[in-house]
Amino acid sequence: AVHSFSYQLIQFLVFLLFLLDRVLPSPRSFLSRYPFTIPFLLWLGLVAIELIPLPLEFLRILSKETYELYVSILGASSLEWKPLSLSPFDSWRAFIQVMTVAMLFYLTIFTPHHPSRSFLKGPTQDLFFNQFLFLVFLIVAFEAGYGLLEYFSGGKRIYFFERLLGAASGAAGTFVYRNHFANYLLLFFPFLCSWFAFSLRPALPSEKSVGSLSGTIKIILAMLLILLATAIVASHSRMAMATGLLAVFLLALHFLFFRGMRKTSLFLI
Repeated sequence: AVHSFSYQLIQFLVFLLFLLDRVLPSPRSFLSRYPFTIPFLLWLGLVAIELIPLPLEFLRILSKETYELYVSILGASSLEWKPLSLSPFDSWRAFIQVMTVAMLFYLTIFTPHHPSRSFLKGPTQDLFFNQFLFLVFLIVAFEAGYGLLEYFSGGKRIYFFERLLGAASGAAGTFVYRNHFANYLLLFFPFLCSWFAFSLRPALPSEKSVGSLSGTIKIILAMLLILLATAIVASHSRMAMATGLLAVFLLALHFLFFRGMRKTSLFLI
């Protein structure tokens, strides 16, 4: 996913979804519900100004340092209209990435929410978030499994590409660097720990969809937790291991003091 075509494909799909969601007919209600959109749009305007080619004299008024840098590199005689950004390509790329994330945020917020009535019962009572987390856990399971397979087999490959020599001394999965791999897994480790902890206690009447996991699902969760923990350790990322232990410890304290789950807390510790 470090190739530009991967970014472009994801961005195209997000922009398409955003347009299909017909955001234009009701901007007033969106702005009233989410007032932080206004400063965000102002920021986008600022970025747009930095990308627009400007006359030389106007550029000197806005940013004397930028003007002097252009002159020192290109020479005053060869200067034409130039943008404020010294690297327009990188600015455009970052601009599109931020816009994509903003549209993903919008699509997530306005996705219709329904009670979970399928086998995806947990960790939330909302069908959309259960499906989202279920898909994420599948990706994490693949990433951890692939990383361990490459690590123990000594393959040192990212799919069909040979790793750079010495690029990964530990498990790295499909990532170039092992620390990135470990921290990606670490993002979802507390989710899985808390979901598994909830599944161990008897379900309350108001939380049937959270606590009514089958024994098979509990076994799968336990196996996935072990897989993730093993992959994080195999990455040799000391900070990821320390942060994972801290996350589990804080979860154990939470269940111990706020949920009355002493057995679950002891298990997590």
